[in-house]
Amino acid sequence: KLALEENSKYEQLRIENQTQIRLVEFLRDYINNPANADEVIPSNVGLQDQKLSSVIDQYNTMIIERKRLLRTSSENNPAVINMKTGIEAMRHSVQTTVVSVLEGLHITKGNLDRQASKFEERISNAPKQEKEFLTISRQQEIKAQLYIMLLQKREENAITLAATATNGRIIEQALPDKYPVAPKKKIIALAALILGLGIPVGFIYLIDLLKYKIENGEDVQKLTTVPLIAELPHCQKPAQGAIVVRENHNDIMEETFRGLRTNLLFMLENGEKVIMVSSTQPGEGKSFVAGNLAVSLAFLGKKTLIVGMDIRK
Repeated sequence: KLALEENSKYEQLRIENQTQIRLVEFLRDYINNPANADEVIPSNVGLQDQKLSSVIDQYNTMIIERKRLLRTSSENNPAVINMKTGIEAMRHSVQTTVVSVLEGLHITKGNLDRQASKFEERISNAPKQEKEFLTISRQQEIKAQLYIMLLQKREENAITLAATATNGRIIEQALPDKYPVAPKKKIIALAALILGLGIPVGFIYLIDLLKYKIENGEDVQKLTTVPLIAELPHCQKPAQGAIVVRENHNDIMEETFRGLRTNLLFMLENGEKVIMVSSTQPGEGKSFVAGNLAVSLAFLGKKTLIVGMDIRK
């Protein structure tokens, strides 16, 4: 109903706006017609723009005054000439005012069309909205009836239970002891603590007990009394050769071989200058150790000769 009322109001405004546009267009065509150059402009045609009406009235007054002067004077009269000049200026002002009023009416027409189309869209959507509303109302009615039925069933069940209730009643609620009989939380926590500590320790001890490889220097010292002079870390073979000892470098390999070199020199007595590097199997690093140890001794300034004496080769 509101949409219909608003749409009717905007339709009336659109009709009035269209009427004003046609009136102003008529005035524009009338003023721009050269045949009406010396004629008065119709002003009582129903214009709503007071400014345009006022300008037209002033123009008509000047036209009437000029015609009155022409009855007793000629076209060359200075007063008539001045009046003609003023009329031309006023005519230009009237044309400008007509154009601006017409533009304003067209802008108003666009706004009225947008508002009217909005209410027309609401009116066109009304049947769809009414259908949705009826669907919602129907669902609401069904669920209300279902809810009432469930309430009735609940009351019926309550009455049935009340009718079949026993004669016994609870005098005092049963209360548990401070500590439950079972399970014993402290015993379970103690067992979990013992298992949590015992299983990892037993697993580590079992791994250590079943270990059969030599992994560090302590394993060697347990098995033999041979002095251990150095432990060399395992490293990947370099791309260029197998020499990893470089002069004036402090990487881990350089430091390891410096320690090996220092311990050897400390152990060797006077006259002992031959060092043999040997192992039980091929590929265990004899050439690697011998070559890098020789380079390390050479960097120390020692005259060093390395000889490969592998009997297999």
